[in-house]
This record gives sequence, structure tokens and C-alpha cells, in this order.
Amino acid sequence: MKSFDGLIQSYLNANMDSGVVDAWLQEHAPCDDETLSALAEEIGANFLAGNMSFEAANGLLNDLMPRVGFESAPLRFWQYYVAFEDFETAANPDIDARAAIAAVASGVA
Repeated sequence: MKSFDGLIQSYLNANMDSGVVDAWLQEHAPCDDETLSALAEEIGANFLAGNMSFEAANGLLNDLMPRVGFESAPLRFWQYYVAFEDFETAANPDIDARAAIAAVASGVA
């Protein structure tokens, strides 16, 4: 989705500045469950395609989660959030997390 690409590119270009997330959410508020789920899927797809590092994908989800609300985030968003969180302390998360994120993307996890 075009606005997701804009968010992702802006986030990367701004060296993962959380202000980019704030601005995007203000522009696209309120975000419904379908939008948030699609956004998480797009972040995961960009990571799997090599367009985002683990650090950037995980950072974007970490910046988004408290802003969209831990209690109100949809299940699909949570699935990606947790899959990335599980590898935050991995020695090589760009490689180690790939299978877990692919499983979430395919609906297996």
C-alpha cells in the first residue's frame, strides 16, 4: 500500500526517528484493525524481501505498538510484533528471525 511505503521509506530515511510514526498516525488516524494488520504484514514483507533490516523492522513495530495501544492492537499486528520481539537479543537477528517472520507471513505461526 502506497501510504505504508511512504511510512517505511520516511522511517528509514529519518534514521528510525519515532517522530515519523507520530506524523503518519496523525495523518491516518484513526487506524482500524485491518489497516494495522496490513501495515504489520507490509513491515514483515519488507524485512523478508531485504528492504528493511531487522533493526529497522523491529524498531518500527516497537514505535507503533505503544501508539496504537497494546490493548487495542489487532491479533495480526501482535503476531508480527511478538515474532520480531523474540529475536531482539539474537546474535544475528537479520538471519535468525527470517524463518519465524516467514512463518507468520504464511499464517503458520
